[in-house]
Amino acid sequence: MTRSTPTRRRSSARKTPISPRAVILAGIGAVSLGRKQAQAKLGQAETIACQARAQAETFVRQARAQVETALAPVLVKLGVKRAPAKRKARAKRAPTRSRKRA
Repeated sequence: MTRSTPTRRRSSARKTPISPRAVILAGIGAVSLGRKQAQAKLGQAETIACQARAQAETFVRQARAQVETALAPVLVKLGVKRAPAKRKARAKRAPTRSRKRA
């Protein structure tokens, strides 16, 4: 005959009682942690927004310049805009005579 060993019941882990003080302290800690994480995310969002704005401004400047240069001849033909003024050649100055010092 084989020997049967009695099975032992495992005792459940003892639970520590949850006191109202512990719940309040845990709540304060959770609020504090959430606030810190929200501030960090807000700072990251601000830097990303600044970078996106700068990129958008440069894109708009470049696009505006390209469109103006491409449409300039058409606008001149339609009479909407004057032709760009050509620069006049600078008149050369007459060479000044050097004076002898006394």
